[in-house]
Amino acid sequence: MSSYFLGLFILSLILSYFLIVENNNLYTFNESNQDNLFQFYSPSTTVTFENNTIQSYLPFQSNNLNGLIIVGLADYNYIKSLIENEPGQSSVDLIYILDKNKNKKYAILCMWHSEYLETSAGPYNELLLATFVKSKVMNKGNNEFYHLNCDIVNGQLNSFCPVTALLIDKSLKIKTFKTIVNNKVTQYVGREYLGCDKYLKEINYENHKLSHQIEVSIKEKDKTLYQMICTVDASVTSLLIDLFKIIKALGIKNSFYLLFKYIFNEPLIYIPIIGTRGITRNKDFHQIDPFCLGIIKLKYFLFNDVFNSPEKIKMVMNEEYYKLFNFKPISVLEIFNSKMVYLSATNNKLD
Repeated sequence: MSSYFLGLFILSLILSYFLIVENNNLYTFNESNQDNLFQFYSPSTTVTFENNTIQSYLPFQSNNLNGLIIVGLADYNYIKSLIENEPGQSSVDLIYILDKNKNKKYAILCMWHSEYLETSAGPYNELLLATFVKSKVMNKGNNEFYHLNCDIVNGQLNSFCPVTALLIDKSLKIKTFKTIVNNKVTQYVGREYLGCDKYLKEINYENHKLSHQIEVSIKEKDKTLYQMICTVDASVTSLLIDLFKIIKALGIKNSFYLLFKYIFNEPLIYIPIIGTRGITRNKDFHQIDPFCLGIIKLKYFLFNDVFNSPEKIKMVMNEEYYKLFNFKPISVLEIFNSKMVYLSATNNKLD
């Protein structure tokens, strides 16, 4: 136990400065190319869509990303049906956590609310839905392979366990579902290059920085399909309490490894992303799952455990697609001024 307190003390000294400081300087995209992330994954090709009227360069780069990632529990059977009813036969299967007292499975759902201020496709807002999956195993009865050791016991859950598992378990991937954007270029790039099932709708993202309140709404023909309001607790007390939970979930070794990468400005998160079969003109991805790698370099961030604090998040889901997730938030991560690169396996082979 003493090792946890040692890690907590060291991390708190650094995070108390880095996590709460606001950065109001917005980079231009030319300046951002000086970052080693964009130098290493520099644009190597240009692609055009829709009779050459839409153009972007690849790999897809995103500078100055703000967002709110809400991780929560969702209806296992509904999400499993979404995967099974996609075109073709997906090569992944759903991860679950277990409420041991109720013997009930839950899927993990991530709702990524993002404000991309500078990207290869220009600025845009996005709502991306994703769940945790693993590649199918030969032994179909091996359910333990898909069981994430983040169980609910006596109504208690370490809310950061699923997120930290994604950071350290190399077999975990995220599977994307219906994604909403308000930029036609990124809709095409997302569908054709990343195999992400993107739809063009009106999406508004507002970040009240002083209060850390984030509001996101999606509308279609003046009808509100989705609305979310979240206030992130930025107090030092809340951060330190939640930081201890993160260290406990990660372990000391992994905590210091990630801290080292953060201090030395290295990419902190590598996310294998599985898209949707059959939605691109790349016929290879009609037979296999579209795959890409998201590489994120975090700048400033805040985190909250909301498992027992449902009042921090208000959601209105007027579309049946969203309602059926039966979503229960457990943790949130607010990010500021971060950078991201998407690497795809498509090789731009569009017919």
